[in-house]
Amino acid sequence: MKLTINGFIKCGYNKTHKSASLSDYLQAVPINIPVGEFSEPTLAMPDECKLKGVSHIESYRNYYNKEKAYMAKWNYTAQPTWFGEQYA
Repeated sequence: MKLTINGFIKCGYNKTHKSASLSDYLQAVPINIPVGEFSEPTLAMPDECKLKGVSHIESYRNYYNKEKAYMAKWNYTAQPTWFGEQYA
């Protein structure tokens, strides 16, 4: 994820993301993070944006389409294909 974030920041804004300076430390999983099953993250959005029975990704897409569209613009990359889709 770190490399993806830094690649996006460099591509769009010609800057280096702060996480790039941590690349050596992030090559291995930290020893204080337990290994186990993936648990869906808590959704930090209004309840009306949360979608039942789908992944958290779909709920965040819904949230950005409904609540954050006013601030969305793509100067250096193409608009994501999911943006502007109709969500329930």
